[in-house]
Amino acid sequence: MTSRLHAIVSWMLALLGDCVSLCRSKGLGQFLPFWRRTVLRWRKNPMSFLPYRMWRESMKFTFQGRTYRYFYHPSNVTWGNERAVEIAVVKEIFDGYRGKCILEVGNVLQQYMPISHEVVDKYEHAPGVTNVDIVDFNPRTAYDLIISVSTLEHVGYDEPEQDKGKVVRAFHHLTQMLAPGGMMVVTMPIGDTPWIAGLIDRGEISFDVMCCMKRVSKHNRWEQTTWAAIKNAEYGHPYMNANGIVIGFIHG
Repeated sequence: MTSRLHAIVSWMLALLGDCVSLCRSKGLGQFLPFWRRTVLRWRKNPMSFLPYRMWRESMKFTFQGRTYRYFYHPSNVTWGNERAVEIAVVKEIFDGYRGKCILEVGNVLQQYMPISHEVVDKYEHAPGVTNVDIVDFNPRTAYDLIISVSTLEHVGYDEPEQDKGKVVRAFHHLTQMLAPGGMMVVTMPIGDTPWIAGLIDRGEISFDVMCCMKRVSKHNRWEQTTWAAIKNAEYGHPYMNANGIVIGFIHG
């Protein structure tokens, strides 16, 4: 089988898997409107997705010395933004904790895969999601893994009365929920919320391990870099969406 034919078959199988996962996680009633929007988007620009799944399937990035495939999925058109990196890294961690006690802050992962863990999201209503402000969330158990993908930067910002310190309190509150030996993984775009970079720079938000990724091309290629290289990154410039993200780890 030629490499191109193999890529096409892989793309078709991946697309079928995406459809099955979406039906399972969202239900047929949610899937059909979503797929209609996706088809309309493809009709306007039919080549916006296929090349990434067919000819760029082999594209990879390096994170912490390991090689990952970019994560391509029609939900949120991940081939054109930071989700391609965030989900690739977080999914591998998440897969290693399946069956353990997991909390997700922000309803993100079930857009891309079936899940059964606990999800807290203040605003998004969906099956299995607890709608409560994370600073008011008081669980009865400790968690082996806490995940938050591009969510915590909105705490205290996307609210009627903005509160810069609320995201700091949210971080502290979440670390208290970790079981001994547990881990929290947080991804945050830089520049989307105006004060996040400053809070990190001053140490008000801190991680045991903080990794930084920088977008380096219009084709959504990313490279690991230093905090100094992304702390002044602008959201939407020079490339669409995030141009720098933090992937941080906190251990219980």
